[in-house]
Amino acid sequence: MNTINRAYRTSITGVLLLSAALIVLSVSATNGLFGIGYGARQNGIAGSGVAFPQDPLIAAINPAGVVFASDRTEINLQYFAPMREYTVEGPGGMFSPFSGPTVESDSEVFLIPSIGMSWALSPDASIGLAMYGNGGMNTDYASHNTPMGIGTFGGGSCRS
Repeated sequence: MNTINRAYRTSITGVLLLSAALIVLSVSATNGLFGIGYGARQNGIAGSGVAFPQDPLIAAINPAGVVFASDRTEINLQYFAPMREYTVEGPGGMFSPFSGPTVESDSEVFLIPSIGMSWALSPDASIGLAMYGNGGMNTDYASHNTPMGIGTFGGGSCRS
């Protein structure tokens, strides 16, 4: 009898674990932008710059590639326009911290700078410097989009 109860519990546990593993929840989030490259050349070859160094900004993703960049200086400014919004589904009320169907961020356009410099010391040695910005998403939801103007999550105006 005890063996049957143990087998039954094991079977139920297995079925529950398998069911839990098959349930997929839809959750999306971001922690900013990590670019496929820095500068016009690296972005132009869609991330292949890590294996094909063309400019001193290679130091940002593959420091060993600086030896192929010779004596150069490059300055870039990247236009970044992410679309950020959230949508609320389910019950909402007058005192809900969420405003309603869809709210878009008020911050829309960012310019991300980068500069790279390299100096060849010999055919086999170089020194390089890369300074670049990674885009944080700078999400900004206005408080007037929420019930009674309390802001998203009751925080007035929310920035991240």
